[in-house]
Amino acid sequence: MSYSIVKADLDRDRTDIINFWRSNFSVWPVSKFQYFYKDNICGKAKCWMIKESTNNLVIGITSIFPRKFALHSHKIKAGITGDFALLVRVTNFLCRILYNKTCQ
Repeated sequence: MSYSIVKADLDRDRTDIINFWRSNFSVWPVSKFQYFYKDNICGKAKCWMIKESTNNLVIGITSIFPRKFALHSHKIKAGITGDFALLVRVTNFLCRILYNKTCQ
């Protein structure tokens, strides 16, 4: 099984991101996407998706949400990571690989 990491286009990939949330975080409201990803007062979020190469299925997501901070009286722009998630079956698969490599 091969995977690819793809930088998400928030307009084009909105449906894929929301469908991933619905499958894994059913309590997250769809409005979160607009509020956190698109209308963030510090700028749009950056998002990456992990996809299975064979079927283009999204199996994981992580994001960086821009924020402004003060550091020693200087204003800086930084990011807060969030919404990191992998499908359980993928997590179990990766754990088995790491276990097998460790036990050899």
